[in-house]
Amino acid sequence: MDAARFDDDDRFVDDRDREVSEAYARDYAEITHEQILSFMYDAVEEDQFDVNRRMAGRAVKLADAFAFARSHPWIYVEANMPDAEQFAERSAVLEASLRFNLAESTLRSIAHTADVGRDCLPRLWARARDGFAGLPQVDAAIALLPRFRGDAALIRQFDDYAAEAVLHGSPASFRAKLRRAARRLAPGSDPAAHADAFGQRRVIIESVADGMSWLHLYGATTDLLAIKRRATSTAKHLKRVVHDDGTRDERTRDQIRADLTVAWLRGAGTATAVKTKVFVTVPLDALTPEAQHTVRRGGDLRDGGLDLASEPNCSATARSTR
Repeated sequence: MDAARFDDDDRFVDDRDREVSEAYARDYAEITHEQILSFMYDAVEEDQFDVNRRMAGRAVKLADAFAFARSHPWIYVEANMPDAEQFAERSAVLEASLRFNLAESTLRSIAHTADVGRDCLPRLWARARDGFAGLPQVDAAIALLPRFRGDAALIRQFDDYAAEAVLHGSPASFRAKLRRAARRLAPGSDPAAHADAFGQRRVIIESVADGMSWLHLYGATTDLLAIKRRATSTAKHLKRVVHDDGTRDERTRDQIRADLTVAWLRGAGTATAVKTKVFVTVPLDALTPEAQHTVRRGGDLRDGGLDLASEPNCSATARSTR
């Protein structure tokens, strides 16, 4: 009997296809759920390697593009103008930001990672180009380079260690291994490293939605832990206080800590407390003639504005020409 034939309903069938399908079904039935999940993770892992390779390649291309702009400043500016290379690079970064819809600082950071990685950490950078390391892991290694004070031999040993460590463990474990390796290779530089970091202390406000913002305070860990411990201790006490009506503070401990920190920083209840004044400016032409006639002139604006109770009326013309 031929393997390929027409059945009773005039449909073409091939018994060989049926045999292959049955073989696949038997093989699939022998695969456990754990193996299926493993296959899925293998596919994701392949994609992750590809993403790492592409991200490293993009970083190299960006760094090369910015370097080309510096070496050919006449693309953007007059070649003989002062600081032509600097302005050309800024123009190149701006163009890249508009084309790729990325912040200029992000693009500079990506290019910096490629430049430093290629020059100072060639073995770790090779891992990134092969897909075994991501840019955040390379950045973690670059952040520790100042500890070696430009010692090429120590940096080479650090690069060798990082290139092997990146193949094992999670990103957090990799960063911890790098810190331990850096302390082992350059054990006497902790005070200097802390002094350099301490010089970067600052306060940053990050606006978010709904009229709220984050206040970022970068400072010594001991000082910031002391601030939080004080806020936590006070918040615990306030939660235990029973008011005269028998109620307790309904705020969460996090909310109390935030309110206390804001009050302390604003100096609430002290002679140097922050004072907020609201000034509303209304164009004179937007007022009715009757309202314009009530506008008063004079007074010292530095002392809080006009004294509407004592200043004489002024006409709209006089007010508008002040």
